[in-house]
Amino acid sequence: MRSSLSRRGLLGGIAATGAWTATGALPGAASAASKGRAGELPSAVDVVVVGAGISGLVAAREVAARGRSVVVLEARDRVGGRVLNHELADGSVIEAGGAFVGPTQDHVLGLCDELGIQTFKEHTAGNSVYFSRGIRQTYQGTVPPDPLVLPDAGRLQLQLDEMSKDVPVDAPWLAAKAAEWDSTSLHDWVAQNTVNPDTAKLLEVYLQPLLGADARDVSLLFMLWYVATAGNEQNPGTFERSSGTENGAQDSRIVGGSQLIPLRMAEQLGDIVALSAPVRRIEQLADRAVVTTDRGQVSATRVIVAAPPPLIAQIDWAPLLPPKRLQLLQRHFMGALMKCDAVYEKPFWREKGLNGFGISDARRCGWPSTTAPPTGAPACCWPSSAAPPGPTGGTGRPRSAGRACWRGSRGCSARRRSTRSTTPSRTGRTNAGPTAARWPIPAWGRRTGSGTRSVGRSAASTGRGPRPRPTGPATWTVRSVRASVPRPR
Repeated sequence: MRSSLSRRGLLGGIAATGAWTATGALPGAASAASKGRAGELPSAVDVVVVGAGISGLVAAREVAARGRSVVVLEARDRVGGRVLNHELADGSVIEAGGAFVGPTQDHVLGLCDELGIQTFKEHTAGNSVYFSRGIRQTYQGTVPPDPLVLPDAGRLQLQLDEMSKDVPVDAPWLAAKAAEWDSTSLHDWVAQNTVNPDTAKLLEVYLQPLLGADARDVSLLFMLWYVATAGNEQNPGTFERSSGTENGAQDSRIVGGSQLIPLRMAEQLGDIVALSAPVRRIEQLADRAVVTTDRGQVSATRVIVAAPPPLIAQIDWAPLLPPKRLQLLQRHFMGALMKCDAVYEKPFWREKGLNGFGISDARRCGWPSTTAPPTGAPACCWPSSAAPPGPTGGTGRPRSAGRACWRGSRGCSARRRSTRSTTPSRTGRTNAGPTAARWPIPAWGRRTGSGTRSVGRSAASTGRGPRPRPTGPATWTVRSVRASVPRPR
């Protein structure tokens, strides 16, 4: 049965978008460590950038290009944030985190061109697999061949597309219905606008790998903003554009792995980047700001913080951040997710006419997917475990969760694996979680001027890959001449 919509687009296909999976240290990470700055930190610069993910490195490049002195302070011994290459035994590279780029993500594609980095198209030929209520089916198109789900799914897509047009991507709290949408969970909205409860189950399959969260934890405003950010300055964001593979957010991958982007930027910046320098304190004085790290202190006239909101809240700020801003930071939640890779000598599923994508109503592992380099080998099956976090903030026991995830893929484990790797959602203080922070319910409400998060075109991180404008989940500018931190740029 063929849907009139394109493959992997709506609800079912959108499960393939995944998330900015957590990227803690993995054995054999390809070029994971960058030399960076050796010795002492500079005593004073014009600008300090906190965080050497894509956001921080792009900010540092722009500052340096304008002739200002800058230093990037990174807590870990590598650059890249939630993009991390993992090197296999044969030297091949797979992504342990963000992996995909799409045609409307023109800013990061432009960055790739500047850095001499190539992309290649993701494999899309063949059938997808749908497993529900103990029955396995193959299909083409977007949603599974379930006539009871199709009407609801199509209606949800149209509503989300239309409503997202009213959400400014750079200031979602200014939407006319921001207060109403912000105080409504996505779960409640879906329940009010669908007939078949199975439609909501498919939505959960999408949200769990995307955010490591359930629909009850996400506001409607966040979801609409997320859809809106899937476009660019010329094309509006749509649910299909956000979720699709061909011509969508998962259209292409990076030759050499997505971490090649921050690695190339770090190479250009040279000793501007200082690794193993976690920031502990930021103090604003009358004429400057003083940043304290484990490697010493640096004073600057400006400080840009490009890090997940929960980690920003852990910095010792002097003077203290405004109470409402601090409370909002503390209430930005990171997801709980585990990405598991089963590596095979070749993509044997293609011989059977399958494209490597599947949907299952199994909660623990609802969206097994596959990927391979341009040569087609080796190939990876990477179901993800989106189990709710345990009391320590992780997804429980990595090995047992990983085995359950592979079993749930119903096919990837059918042949002997050559190797496997598991990426847990949180592996240390500087990781925070696998996905971009999701807003609490409500997050913005009527505080229309509270701009505490850097938002903009494609600031959300669908597709487990870099977005067009890599401004990051949270970027602040601290002006030393002010007594409080201003709104983000």
